[in-house]
Formats: sequence, structure tokens, C-alpha cells
Amino acid sequence: MRQRGPIRPAVLYEVNGTARPVHRADIPVVITNSTFSAKATEFAADHEIRLIDEHGVRRWAMWGESFHDILELTAPSGH
Repeated sequence: MRQRGPIRPAVLYEVNGTARPVHRADIPVVITNSTFSAKATEFAADHEIRLIDEHGVRRWAMWGESFHDILELTAPSGH
């Protein structure tokens, strides 16, 4: 999906409605080369949806950081 400006809550509503029940996602993630509106960020936090904005994309693309580190995920025990 393409849009101008900050990502609005409607995108997160769609992800929330399909990520786990339809696609069986363990960790839903929305990535943008832009930003997220305050309401979208709040909705994501309330529904455990991870967000990567333009700064996270830059950390990955320019500095080689892993999405695992950008999302601050802890490694499963035994790994």
C-alpha cells in the first residue's frame, strides 16, 4: 500500500484484523519509509503490532542492523 504522510490507524486496523487470524503471524510488523501518526502508534502498542519507521529502515539499510535488533526482540531460550 502506498500513501503520503504518516501511516494512519486504518492501516493498523487492517493488519490487526488479518495478521494473526488469517496469516498466523506471531509478531505482526508494519514497515514504512515514512512515519506513523500518534494514533497509529497508540493502536499498535495496544494491539502488540510492531512498527519500523524511516529511522528503523535507515538503521537496517545503512548500518546493517537486523530487524530483530531494531524491533528489540529477545532471542528465544535455547538459541
